[in-house]
Amino acid sequence: MCPVNLFELRILYFIQDNLRNGLFDYFFVFLSKLGNAGIIWILISFYFMSKKENRTLGIMMIIALIGNFVVSDLLLKNYFARPRPYVNSSIELLINKNNEYSFPSGHASSSFAVAMMIYYFKKDIGKLAFVLASLIAFSKLYLFMHYPTDIIGGIAIGILIADFIYYIYDKFINKKTT
Repeated sequence: MCPVNLFELRILYFIQDNLRNGLFDYFFVFLSKLGNAGIIWILISFYFMSKKENRTLGIMMIIALIGNFVVSDLLLKNYFARPRPYVNSSIELLINKNNEYSFPSGHASSSFAVAMMIYYFKKDIGKLAFVLASLIAFSKLYLFMHYPTDIIGGIAIGILIADFIYYIYDKFINKKTT
């Protein structure tokens, strides 16, 4: 089980005490919902798959999401079994409690897995995807759903998954088509 670090709680309370306001509440709830079940990334993947010239990217995004789900949500969350920050807190939550464990952040890992994949194929759009991924990841801190290390771990895992999948694609599949 991952320990609760008091420094991490201080960061979360700092966000609550200094950034929380009506506009941000709405904005970060909206962003968090976009990241639920990877819905925004699935929609973007389908968009890319609908264009012949971007079909490979769309497929690679879906593969990254599936790989991320298996590693982050099915394996690591259950292995580390880290409780969410709100478990021992009286913070008023803006979204419903989640029954899953906290480490790693699935929102962060899926968002960064897909953003990295987009970046491999389309650098300019990939940079925008990283901005969206970062905002979605931060929303989970703002909403008191994850500790900072859950987010950092999720980012690292997502990028590593994308790197691995792209490596396989580039080494074995992409070489055959060129």
